[in-house]
Amino acid sequence: MKLLLGVLFSALLATSASLIPDWEACDVNIDTCTSEGWICSFAPKDVSTERTSCIPNLHRRAKSLASVSSFAGANSFYLHQLVDNDRREVLDQLKAGGFKTVRIFLSSVGRNAKGANNVGVNDLEQNAVGTYDDSILSMVDKLMADCYQRGLKLIIAMHDRWSLGCWASDAYVAKYHLPTTSNCQQHANIANDFYTRTDAQADFDRRLVHILQHRNPHFNNR
Repeated sequence: MKLLLGVLFSALLATSASLIPDWEACDVNIDTCTSEGWICSFAPKDVSTERTSCIPNLHRRAKSLASVSSFAGANSFYLHQLVDNDRREVLDQLKAGGFKTVRIFLSSVGRNAKGANNVGVNDLEQNAVGTYDDSILSMVDKLMADCYQRGLKLIIAMHDRWSLGCWASDAYVAKYHLPTTSNCQQHANIANDFYTRTDAQADFDRRLVHILQHRNPHFNNR
């Protein structure tokens, strides 16, 4: 009788189990993650709530990435804006997962973006092209030091194309009257003038010079 009940219980579990997509909630007792190398477990941010979801098996990925020479990395466009503890936790997780690079963007992002615990920051040229606010560079200074301490490489995109009248409209849109769109996901705008006008190119070159001349106090003002 006990054997029969055990077989029936196993059959019920099998029929109720599901294949769960990446990052979706799952039950550790019965569900299987769709992607190979993903497991049903706690993400670091969900430990306090005990919410389980399909996440990458970082230990397995670390061994895989460590076995090859690569620059595997992650795109986290406002990582420099996270509060200190959150920023360092993300970097620690990337390091533990075998990642070697992280990429950010120099662009304006509001506070608590996508539910993250981040502070808001202006673009380098928030109010006008050629008028610089170095607040964002000071945030990058700290991130650069954190990456260096963990042996991670930092890739910095000096501008965000999607701020050219698509998801946002920056000072270049205002100065060069670039077309905008109200539905960037469906219809990206055409910002060709930013790339082809010689005066726009000269303005952007000055932006690059300003960034490259910035000195990081965490590296002896180099």
